[in-house]
Amino acid sequence: MDTYIMAAKVEDTVIDALQIDAIPILCPFDSLGMRNGPEKKEWIMPNGLKVLVSEDFDPIKQEDGSYIPFSATRDIDISPHRQG
Repeated sequence: MDTYIMAAKVEDTVIDALQIDAIPILCPFDSLGMRNGPEKKEWIMPNGLKVLVSEDFDPIKQEDGSYIPFSATRDIDISPHRQG
């Protein structure tokens, strides 16, 4: 899984059905510094879709409705309104 690029782990049943013969090797942390471990939690996207995310994922909602990703291991601001 990678929170930044919204990539997800493909389930084994889908891999078998599509006859996929290559799978990624995940790093311990994704590109935002969040753990790629088995510890997941449910999060509801702004459009109402329920997804599983790292337990570290705790975005900060901004007044304009956008989110700033936050990880327990480091704070990363990828918003277009970032100053500096």
